[in-house]
Amino acid sequence: MNIKIPKSFQLFGQTITVHFVPHLASENGNIGEARLGENKIYLQDNVEGRKMSKEQIEWVFLHELTHMIFSHMGEDELTQNEILVDNFSRLLHQSLKTMKYKD
Repeated sequence: MNIKIPKSFQLFGQTITVHFVPHLASENGNIGEARLGENKIYLQDNVEGRKMSKEQIEWVFLHELTHMIFSHMGEDELTQNEILVDNFSRLLHQSLKTMKYKD
């Protein structure tokens, strides 16, 4: 399955926008960032001159999406739990990429 990174999507009727930026990692060490109060997700597809793979970008997007979902659910404690967010998003990514469908 091919995971497309959207330009925007909605959670509870609020529009979340997704932006690719060139220097996110150099600013704070992250390659993705969910700005919860702004309803924006920022992704960087290039790290120190090395282009990230499509799968890496997909996973980072799902990681930030998980932060955004927990935040909109009012689960601030879950939103701050990086181990949970990381494991959940990696499992979500793997399940989406490996799904088999009936013909």
